Amino acid sequence: MTSFQRNVPISLTENALRPDRGGKLGKPTKVLANFFAVKKLGADTIHHYDVSISPELPPKKIRKLWALIEQFPELPKDAVVFDGRCNAYASEELEFSGSLVRKVQLPDSHPAPAAASDAQSTKNKNEFTVKIKKANTIQLEELHMFLARKGPLTSSCLTACQALNIAVMHKPASELITIGRNVYTDANPTDLGKCLEKRDGIHQSVLAGQENLFLNVNTVATSFVKGGSFVSLIAEHQERPIEGLKSIQPRDVAALNSVFRGCFFTVTHRGGEFKRQFRISEVSTKSADQIKFDQELNNGTKRSVTITQYYASAYGIRLRFPSLPCLGVKGRDNRTLYFPVEVCHIVAGRHFNGRLNEMQTTKMIKSTSVRPDERAKRINGAVATLKYSQNPYMRSFGMEVSSDMTTVPARVLQPPSVVYRNNVKAKVANGGWNWDTSHKMVTGAKIDSWGVVVFDSPSPRFKIRPNLVEGFVRDLVDTLSQNGLNVVLKDPPVVWGQNGNVEASMRNGRDRVMAKCKVEPQFLLVLLPNKCATYSHVKTYCETEGRNIITQCIAASKLSGPRVTASSIKQYCRMVGLKINMKLGGINNIVPPAELPFITDRPTIVFGADVTHPAPGENKPSVVAVVASMDNRCARYFGRLHVQGSRVEVIENLNNIVEDLLREFKRINKVVPQRIMFYRDGVSEGQYEEIRRTEVEAIRQGCRQVDADSKVQPLINFCVVKKRHHARFFPQTPGQADKSGNCIAGTVVDTVITHPTEFNF
Repeated sequence: MTSFQRNVPISLTENALRPDRGGKLGKPTKVLANFFAVKKLGADTIHHYDVSISPELPPKKIRKLWALIEQFPELPKDAVVFDGRCNAYASEELEFSGSLVRKVQLPDSHPAPAAASDAQSTKNKNEFTVKIKKANTIQLEELHMFLARKGPLTSSCLTACQALNIAVMHKPASELITIGRNVYTDANPTDLGKCLEKRDGIHQSVLAGQENLFLNVNTVATSFVKGGSFVSLIAEHQERPIEGLKSIQPRDVAALNSVFRGCFFTVTHRGGEFKRQFRISEVSTKSADQIKFDQELNNGTKRSVTITQYYASAYGIRLRFPSLPCLGVKGRDNRTLYFPVEVCHIVAGRHFNGRLNEMQTTKMIKSTSVRPDERAKRINGAVATLKYSQNPYMRSFGMEVSSDMTTVPARVLQPPSVVYRNNVKAKVANGGWNWDTSHKMVTGAKIDSWGVVVFDSPSPRFKIRPNLVEGFVRDLVDTLSQNGLNVVLKDPPVVWGQNGNVEASMRNGRDRVMAKCKVEPQFLLVLLPNKCATYSHVKTYCETEGRNIITQCIAASKLSGPRVTASSIKQYCRMVGLKINMKLGGINNIVPPAELPFITDRPTIVFGADVTHPAPGENKPSVVAVVASMDNRCARYFGRLHVQGSRVEVIENLNNIVEDLLREFKRINKVVPQRIMFYRDGVSEGQYEEIRRTEVEAIRQGCRQVDADSKVQPLINFCVVKKRHHARFFPQTPGQADKSGNCIAGTVVDTVITHPTEFNF
């Protein structure tokens, strides 16, 4: 019997433990957090059951089936919650011994007309065998001991929190669209364009704090596919009037598949009573005029007909759009059945988990950006709407949740000094500072070989005029010189590129610089009409296959338009100059060494690492990026890229990447670092242990590869940086807020709602 089965406490973490009850530096204050205290947890035990359903069902139908299972007499009313997959939890032990096995008939909510001979097969198809078996009994005493820091984090603690999360989610999950721990409503969607819409939702999660459980509640939003006539949706996606939909290109069919594959639709040619939903397996590459199948005639013979011909003879429908693709549906015999798009009506409500384009992203950000006081109002409104005190499933577990946000102690740290050349300090306020004419970069790069490549647009809207290029180059040169760079070449060669041939254009730009300067270009300035596909082509060509051509891309939309002024162009040139200087090895500004004792008191290297994954549905590799500081001011960084298996989060080959960057540090500083600070982005809680076990060991291995004879290896501080959490903090009074209503920059929370034992803040 395993320790889990015996419920013997075992420690599940070897992460750094919290050394104290919170830090002391900074000005004390208090803030509101979107954590609602679980005031009471009445149950002493939770009973865990395994649920198996055969044959397997999609999640949407499992919820419908569970609604029937809840009516079993062995399941007390409102006392059993289900995770939608295979786990059920009860506040009291169910009244059966061994296991409960039942056959359940799931009614077909949208049945297709069937012949009498099909009735039995339809019945069998909708009949499911449900088996419920006791898995474990969880004693909540272990959870209470863990919260009080008197016991370890055990499997029982994790299972108990999981059960309570499901108790919170069970009721809304049966009524709303559920994605993870988020539930979404279809009220007041926001149009994102290209057949997508934004829907608002609520995130709910039971989390362990210090000496208490909390319910973390936040407002969320995500994208969904719109519903409606599929012809109208095609017209919207193609940005064309319906009358202009004569045909569409293969690349557009692929784009439609990326949006609509997996959606459900109904058909309009079978009458209003026929409401069966079909799932889209494909948007066909062939049109209704091109797809043929064998139609069985009344005399028993067959004839080959197109979809267009079939609908004319069978339904008397003359298709208006016979040259458009069809929607494919997998039949019971795995054959694909096709429906012409004009008889199809897309059912709204499918989550779109692909990548939004630039326009959609802008609309999403604009729609979700609200002031902190408005966000707090919405969160409190969500808690009031959810009525936790009236949730029968939460009541069955004895859960009482506060209706008020938690007030937590916080500290506001003193902002660091930002120093430019000649020890000129910037005036830092509210986490930022303005560029002053006295600010010059600490170390300005020398620029004596560079060029400009312009990719114009055929659209008059994005046309780039020659005088615009000349004026911007002149402004950029003046600004760079004023800010401390040594611009020797003030009249770089300008090449007008071809969007259809990026490689030749960039090669031409490089050759023109070499012809004028007799050396390789330090960088190429690339003007683009907007953030378009050409950008990725430029970066791919210049930064792969050993070419190592540094580029700085510029969007022409920043240089002209109704909101562009001479002052805004000047400011834009300053921002671009910061990037150029860093890319050429310069140093923009520093923090005084006295304010970085944890960096300067001994040789220290700071790493940053992340893994970028392809969008869902894309068959592309994941890309690893690792950077590391090369000086004791953390002002110069070297970087390394690595390609690995698609959606693999653990960094492969990390030992060799670390070795390479450590050798660069040693070459520059003539010493190996004694301390490593490694900041790791993009890791979920479920991956902490795997990352700690594999990547920390890989870092140690990289150190040994650099200096195998050393008896003392560097100290390693491995810090996971998590961006996609749902903790939100709000000032209690206007005097505690910045001008946008947020908590003052430098506010730190490291008690009450943080982990009971692990070192997080």
